[in-house]
Amino acid sequence: MLFYVGMTRSASSILQDQKAKSEQHDPAMLEAAFHQAAGLEIQSVLEQGDISRFGVLMHEHWLRKRAGRRP
Repeated sequence: MLFYVGMTRSASSILQDQKAKSEQHDPAMLEAAFHQAAGLEIQSVLEQGDISRFGVLMHEHWLRKRAGRRP
């Protein structure tokens, strides 16, 4: 679903900000990139029906998310 919320953003400025943060090795940006790549791999193995690999990837992803939490 798509919804118009009454405001727009410039994609080019967002992409420039992401690029700058990546080049500066911003931890939050790098973590977001990891989660995106992991999500794509998880989707791929699920679509292929590789349930064993899917479980391993979900477990690894959960461990990484849990390790990043602060008490």
